[in-house]
Amino acid sequence: MNPPLFRFVSASYRMPLRVLKNLPTALLLVWTSISVWISLSVCTSFSVFAQDSLPLIIKESPFLEGQSPRQILESKKFNASLVGLAEEWGGLHRNKHAEERRAWVARSLPLRVVQGDRVSEFKSLREGGLPPLFHETNNLGAAQSSRTDRLWPGGSLGLNLNGQRLTLCCVNGPNGPQPFFFDTKLGIWDGGAVRGTHQELTGRVVQRDGNTTNSNHATHVAGTMIASGEQPSARGMAWAASLDAYDWSNDQGEMATAAAQGLLVSNHSYGLITGWAWGDYDNLGTDRWFWWGGENDTECADFGLYSQQARDWDLIANNAPNYLIVKAAGNDRGQGPTAGTTHRVWSNSQGNWVNSNTTRQKDGGTLGYDCISHAGVAKNVLTVGAVQGLTSPYTSPSQVVASTFHGWGPTDDGRIKPDIVAKGVSS
Repeated sequence: MNPPLFRFVSASYRMPLRVLKNLPTALLLVWTSISVWISLSVCTSFSVFAQDSLPLIIKESPFLEGQSPRQILESKKFNASLVGLAEEWGGLHRNKHAEERRAWVARSLPLRVVQGDRVSEFKSLREGGLPPLFHETNNLGAAQSSRTDRLWPGGSLGLNLNGQRLTLCCVNGPNGPQPFFFDTKLGIWDGGAVRGTHQELTGRVVQRDGNTTNSNHATHVAGTMIASGEQPSARGMAWAASLDAYDWSNDQGEMATAAAQGLLVSNHSYGLITGWAWGDYDNLGTDRWFWWGGENDTECADFGLYSQQARDWDLIANNAPNYLIVKAAGNDRGQGPTAGTTHRVWSNSQGNWVNSNTTRQKDGGTLGYDCISHAGVAKNVLTVGAVQGLTSPYTSPSQVVASTFHGWGPTDDGRIKPDIVAKGVSS
């Protein structure tokens, strides 16, 4: 029996590959994406840094007489395919993965590992003698660095946007392309429930999956997205928007269902543990380094790989072309012990973690490249990296300094990742 998969909280979004024809509308779509902001590192602020040259994207639909903009959008959904995916992945979660969780517990191994603000949780076992899949958390955002404040009421663009009504696309009317608006919700998947009774969130969060175990991390991310600003310094990116919340246990099935029902933007501040991880994953009471690659590997092959999870997220995006998924590049770069350090590695023959002194490279190797994994490698997901915050308004690329920890590409098939960067370093 192979070890399970853990996930980690990260940040990211998908930009549909469409050319924006209307600048204010384009800015609003980017802002809508930004407003769902993500977590890249535990206890660090994170927000999108929108450069002047950042490609802006929007859907231009033909004007159909007798149809409202909402009806036009509804006609673009691939409901049957999405419902089928939701049923397939939901069944996998309820049956196979549930059995694997029981088997994991029977070995006296932990389903959930909490280390300060970082949470990891068992997802599933893997084939091929590889460690299990686990989820893991990170975090958050600054509207000023991302220029979101320019879109707010009183902002320099004069658009007076706050998330209450979101621009969804351009329609070709009698006078050319025109944006349309309607009230909608943002989506969040995270490591637990959002505390909807928080003063910054009251009345605007629905926990769709019934989870009642509040998560500080999920609540923090939700605040970055939609906090009302009862305390002005806590105002979220889209501070008048509403939020549909889910935990991460059946994320793909729920994402497919939500997309089939018209969800347009969701935030995913987590991913799958890859390479090195520090913690107590064998339940022996001691934190140490754990290797999440193959027992005989010195470099984790999951980095840059177009994995099953990447393919699955692309399936959702491909069947819901108006749905934007944002995902963090992750915080793996540079992680790992010094050469010769005793660490734990998954032994497929023993079905458990065992000691090893094999020298393995740190995540990203000596140069720090090729350390984005799983859904962060997906082709239709907007993957977001982390940079240091700006001390003055942006004027040139030389002002932008990359963080020391966020994932760098390229992918194994040569694509550039991350797609954009955001403030992900605490000031």
